[in-house]
Amino acid sequence: MRIYIKTEEGRKLRIPVPIWAVRLASRFPLERIVKKHIKEKDAKYLELIDWKVMRNLIISLSNYKGLNLVDIRANDGTEVLIRM
Repeated sequence: MRIYIKTEEGRKLRIPVPIWAVRLASRFPLERIVKKHIKEKDAKYLELIDWKVMRNLIISLSNYKGLNLVDIRANDGTEVLIRM
């Protein structure tokens, strides 16, 4: 997986993320980690997530090389692209 970021100043970042690292991270108790970093009013949505299904989805994404997961372009010129 690759993460491409282009800022409004024209600075470009390319961050390679190995799929094995994403799989490894999905084994950890993500719910506790995420709860620490979001607002309390938004924590109710975490209960709706089935984390085992989420892990299976992450594993199955490795079969779709070249797929754009996120492609965002803001009005200020910032761009974010996450590609498998």
